[in-house]
Amino acid sequence: MNVELEIEDLSLFAKALNNACVSYGDIVYAIFLNCEVSDKFKQLKELPFEELEKRFYCLKNVYQQIENIEKLKGEIKHE
Repeated sequence: MNVELEIEDLSLFAKALNNACVSYGDIVYAIFLNCEVSDKFKQLKELPFEELEKRFYCLKNVYQQIENIEKLKGEIKHE
């Protein structure tokens, strides 16, 4: 599926999305290890780990696409 987004600052968005992916990954890993997580993430503990993992890889895939677009934009600017 293709989705079109209006992003004012691609570099800033890429950094923010990376932070979100890393944070979500940390939460999922904490759940996997049966560690305490903040109350606002308790609902995630009720989901099967496979679902949490699929969501993580989905986010990671979108981040990688944004990163590739950012690299291509950078290459085009320098030509």
